Amino acid sequence: SKDGAFGHLLELSSEGSRIPVEIDPLKMLQLEIDAKNWSLKGKKWIKPLKHESSSLSSTETTIDNPAAGRKGKVEDLREHVEKAEALREKLWLSEDEKEAWKLEGEDALISIVKEADEWFDKYASYLGGDNRRNEARSCISLSKLKKIVDDANSIHVNIGSACSKITRISAQAESWFEKHQSLLLHCGIVTDNVPSVETSPSKHKRGGIPLAEINAAVDEAYAEVSL
Repeated sequence: SKDGAFGHLLELSSEGSRIPVEIDPLKMLQLEIDAKNWSLKGKKWIKPLKHESSSLSSTETTIDNPAAGRKGKVEDLREHVEKAEALREKLWLSEDEKEAWKLEGEDALISIVKEADEWFDKYASYLGGDNRRNEARSCISLSKLKKIVDDANSIHVNIGSACSKITRISAQAESWFEKHQSLLLHCGIVTDNVPSVETSPSKHKRGGIPLAEINAAVDEAYAEVSL
């Protein structure tokens, strides 16, 4: 079995470590062991394919690799990818041969980190600090907020505080809209991608809307919903 073969490699490495001189085969063996350990750790951050997930037994998913397929922190994945490059640099091979030497799961982790970086770059203007006191703060539609959150959730990694912040803002914005959609509809404000407005009965009768109510809704938006 694969596990049995790996255990045998560990035994050989242990025996070789007792030899008082350095030998190239032993160094190569240790490098292979390090690569195997790297892949075992990296696998837990890679979402299994459907056919792979269905073929795993409960023992494999709960004991051997309890975190299989769970989202890891993007910082941890980035550090792990850098460790793969450090292992590659230890090879006494040509640059082309080093480039061709890929660890199991390395491409998948690189792809995940790349997706996360692209998400940060694409939405950087919306991911800054708290702008509730900033008069020049960003304006963004509900549909755009939802798109940012959906894009983040589609990446198999825990992006961190930036994603948590934009998710919270999206929830606050939707809550504010639901609370004040009758007022917005009565004012004739066009909304995008919110079909509930079409069928929601207005609590406002025909006629004017108290200015105090409008000001209160605006103040609430400034206080609770901000990029």
